[in-house]
Amino acid sequence: MAKPAFNKIYKETIDSILLKLPRVKPGKMFGYPAYYINGKLFACLFEDGVCVKVPESFAKKLIMDKKGVPFERMGRTCVNGFN
Repeated sequence: MAKPAFNKIYKETIDSILLKLPRVKPGKMFGYPAYYINGKLFACLFEDGVCVKVPESFAKKLIMDKKGVPFERMGRTCVNGFN
């Protein structure tokens, strides 16, 4: 099975910021780099973007303002980041 492709520059940048925070732990989601607090996923790299879990109302505003897109995986869409 091929390794998932993701933007390595995004990973280096996000790692340099998030991994300095004491409660943030690196991990994986669908084989992609991911970030957790207290065992709960809050952000990940996915294909050519960055996915961040935010409240649904904020996600809808980002989408409406064309500053974000819904997370889609295997034909399923989730407007607040993750199912």
